[in-house]
Amino acid sequence: MVRKVVVAIFTVGTILLSMACAKANITTDSKPTPTLNLKAQVVTFLKALDKVDKQSDAWGKDFSTFMQYSPGMTPMARQTKYQDLLTSFNAIKASVMAVERPSVDKARALHDSYVTQVSKSSQLLTLLQPSVQGIQADNVTVVRIQGLMDELTLADTQGQEARQDLIRQFGLTAFDLAQ
Repeated sequence: MVRKVVVAIFTVGTILLSMACAKANITTDSKPTPTLNLKAQVVTFLKALDKVDKQSDAWGKDFSTFMQYSPGMTPMARQTKYQDLLTSFNAIKASVMAVERPSVDKARALHDSYVTQVSKSSQLLTLLQPSVQGIQADNVTVVRIQGLMDELTLADTQGQEARQDLIRQFGLTAFDLAQ
């Protein structure tokens, strides 16, 4: 009788332990799993980058509109609008640099891609400044601009791959990232 009680308690204890482990995302096999704290850091990191993406998307639309309509603007209006765009770009750059990344390789790769994109975009804006002032770009400048745009595309692709790897590594869902 006592043996049956001990076995029953052991069985219930094992079930409760399994349920607690499942709820805490802990496995009983020997594979290392990320801690909940690290998972929360990754979620916070991805959400911060999502905010940067929204800022960047809005800025990109403003910049495209500016490039479309700048030939018809007065030189003073064009320069003023360009300076406004530079100011808002610098705010995006500061946002990227302020994002704290967790100590996970894919997070480092993702953050590095953002830093690269900001750096290349800054160089691109510097190369475009004479055009804003009405000076025709020479062939060397055009080639440099195209090279920077290619580097930006590559950095974006690498960043998206790192982001997807990070999401898979931590088993994140759209719900996790939307909370």
